[in-house]
Amino acid sequence: CALDYDYIVAGQDYDIKKLSISNFITHKNNGYLTVKFENWQVPTQVTFEFQNINHEWKIKCILN
Repeated sequence: CALDYDYIVAGQDYDIKKLSISNFITHKNNGYLTVKFENWQVPTQVTFEFQNINHEWKIKCILN
């Protein structure tokens, strides 16, 4: 049995509406980006934390 779940939208199915993406904010070697949307009329906010490794931004953590 395989997982059939997307942890960013917190479900198997999605119907994304009212999408907004914040400006990329940096602090030293870390960066932050917040995405807001409605999924099946449920307001959702997901924050991506990035780390600069060898001059490339890599996702360090996803918070929702």
